[in-house]
Amino acid sequence: MTPAEAVAVCHEYAHLTPHLAALAPFRPAVSTAPAPGSLLLKPRPATG
Repeated sequence: MTPAEAVAVCHEYAHLTPHLAALAPFRPAVSTAPAPGSLLLKPRPATG
């Protein structure tokens, strides 16, 4: 396996191993912004 192939495999499977910190650089960045067209619901206090 070439280094480029190894990097490709890490990118492909990094999301399956969130507990392995060593693969963090290969995971896609997670956006904190809501997806376009999604609803943003704010939590409301429970009323009893």
